[in-house]
Amino acid sequence: MNRDEARALATELEARTLSVPPPIPIQPGNLFVSIRTALVAASDEGILRTGPGDIYKWLRKDGGDGEVLLVNGGEGFDKGQPAGEFFLFKDGARLSFSLAVDYRTRPPRLMSYRFFLRLPSGGQPAFVRLDLNPGLKESALVEPRSHIHPGHDDVRLPAPVMSPLEILGTLLFSGIASYVRGAVRPCRPEIACNLAA
Repeated sequence: MNRDEARALATELEARTLSVPPPIPIQPGNLFVSIRTALVAASDEGILRTGPGDIYKWLRKDGGDGEVLLVNGGEGFDKGQPAGEFFLFKDGARLSFSLAVDYRTRPPRLMSYRFFLRLPSGGQPAFVRLDLNPGLKESALVEPRSHIHPGHDDVRLPAPVMSPLEILGTLLFSGIASYVRGAVRPCRPEIACNLAA
């Protein structure tokens, strides 16, 4: 394989990745309420330390039916600042996100998102970020439209396009924040697990 062949394969992967749009609620209010409900449920279950009052304050929307819906969950971008509007996990990890959905079309079209999970100091990797760019910035080989940053801004691995609720469900309820940090190793009954961190 050479560079041109790798570029062609990445372009084919990009087309496959984008060919099946994720499910998006038909009504913008339903999407917003479902996001808020997931965050409050994670707070109620003790997964998040952030209480419902801050969730209601930090989860914001602009636009709605017949428009582009913008949803911001906390800080616009986590630059490693020591404090801010972040949804805090009980182990010290923190989450912020933003997304845009075009409700001018039927069905609605997911335009972009950024979900940023920063692990506590010393966590490896330091962060995981899931991005869906509004359009292709470079070649699909260099920066796929949908990608994951596994702890470094310049490392972009292709990823499926997921709905905001699919991403939140994984980040909030799978134990990933603790698992990546090494504090907890989620187990399935059919697999022997090493619980020593």
